[in-house]
Amino acid sequence: MTQASGSGPMTADEKIEEASIESMIASDPPGYLAIRSGAPAREPDEDSVQRLAQEIWEREGRPPGRADEYRRRAIDLLRRRA
Repeated sequence: MTQASGSGPMTADEKIEEASIESMIASDPPGYLAIRSGAPAREPDEDSVQRLAQEIWEREGRPPGRADEYRRRAIDLLRRRA
């Protein structure tokens, strides 16, 4: 598992999200793999963001009114994977 630079140890929720991303990478490489050639990293594609946000939302019991929060979390997690 990885840590965001300078943020200290990962929380339990971050470890779960990291494992979830690893699982998605293994099952759907084209949507989740970042460019690793030294070229500037691209922003996560919309499809990847929506799928990860949905997965996190479902895992947390589908609370209403927090779509923006889940979207931001998904983007952050996908950027860390790049």
